[in-house]
Amino acid sequence: MDEKKPLISIIVPVYNVEDYIEECLESLVKQTYKNLEIILIDDGSTDNSGEICDDYVLKDTRIKCFHQINQGVGAARNKGLEVAEGELIGFVDPDDYCDLEMFLEMYKSMKEDEADIVCCRWITINRGLISGVSGYEFAEQKKILSNLDMAEFYVQSMDWPVWNKLLKKNVVKSIKFPEIRYNEDFFTVFQWLYNASKIVYINKPLYNYRILRKGSITENRDTVLMKNTLALEQLKLFEKN
Repeated sequence: MDEKKPLISIIVPVYNVEDYIEECLESLVKQTYKNLEIILIDDGSTDNSGEICDDYVLKDTRIKCFHQINQGVGAARNKGLEVAEGELIGFVDPDDYCDLEMFLEMYKSMKEDEADIVCCRWITINRGLISGVSGYEFAEQKKILSNLDMAEFYVQSMDWPVWNKLLKKNVVKSIKFPEIRYNEDFFTVFQWLYNASKIVYINKPLYNYRILRKGSITENRDTVLMKNTLALEQLKLFEKN
């Protein structure tokens, strides 16, 4: 391990992704940033996902796996936050995978610019084919933003993911993900932005996001509509409080 760099805890909620989880984990164990704690939360998988996670624990001492009954992705991420020991926090979804330079590049930007949150763009993969690059698009190599700047952009652009961000642990604080069956990240990320003083956005795709895979909730139009409704309800609650 590289002891000169802070520990990054990467939280991966796992549920029935046996066809994708190995590619995901390989992209993490091969990161050029070595001082990682990879936390796998097996959320009651009924396929071989849990066994694959256990196999990787034996292969790499940086990996920890926790098994729980199925409670949803929000509860799984919250469990990961409870056990995370790193100074920095990242999230990866188990059917996606990372550029091997992702966490090194994001850490460098965080250190150079003394940022609380670093974000990157991402490649969208639709049924196995690259369909484009998503995220905040601008001419510079990176943008430095205040939390108010980022919040305005965030609402306008719908750049809501948790997995394209590296965060200082004090930004996450005691903020919990909503523990509902289909978790909505909008409200959680909005609170992170509120806690941050400076945000850096890298104009480079470092994450590979898979959509419309078999079994993914993004396949279901009704589910997407439900998630958007939940996000609006959470935002109204945030405004009220």
